[in-house]
Amino acid sequence: MLRNNLSEAIDHLKKFEFRPKTIIDVGVAYGTEGLYGKYKGAYYVLVEPLQEYEASCQNLTRKFGGEYVLAAASDSVGKIQINVHPDLSGSSLFNESEGPHVDGEPRMVPTTTLDDICQKTHILGPFLLKIDTQGAELKVL
Repeated sequence: MLRNNLSEAIDHLKKFEFRPKTIIDVGVAYGTEGLYGKYKGAYYVLVEPLQEYEASCQNLTRKFGGEYVLAAASDSVGKIQINVHPDLSGSSLFNESEGPHVDGEPRMVPTTTLDDICQKTHILGPFLLKIDTQGAELKVL
């Protein structure tokens, strides 16, 4: 059966009794439509590298519970350069194929790993993991 959006996909998972204790949203921006509020009692961990989205992260954790980390999820803890686009949407660790004129402004941001987050916060599985990192998904995993 075709799932048209994240909300429908999560509804499908619920039919199989999948009940995450922790939902990790990597690449939050203004929030992930269809992800929040689907599982009562779930703890949310939001991971977002752009400080411009901090108010959004604060609002989401206030409404649904949990915490947020202002960092880029990656394969190591440290710092990395991100290319911040004027509209923020599509900002990426990678350069655009169209050339440097559309890469945006470079900015150094902290990095963290999902393992580091799990160890520091003592969150419990099972986990539901959503990743939207403009091509850096394998670095996150």
